[in-house]
Amino acid sequence: MNRARVGDLLPPFQRGPMPISSRFVADAAKLLQDVDLSESRADELALEVEHLNTAVRTAAQSLDFDAEPAAFFAVLTRRGS
Repeated sequence: MNRARVGDLLPPFQRGPMPISSRFVADAAKLLQDVDLSESRADELALEVEHLNTAVRTAAQSLDFDAEPAAFFAVLTRRGS
């Protein structure tokens, strides 16, 4: 039986599935946390979110859809070292 991999369910990755804009980060911070971010901090966080999203999407491609949730953390930890 062929098992679906999580990565098979995701579209191909380029710069990000949806590049994260600093405006999005600033708006989300205000809406969800009532925090006002400077433009430079929102730029920094947008880049960090894209890096994290890339790592998560890459790790997801190596797991089966039905994998144990702890396996996902283990893959992320391995890739980070």
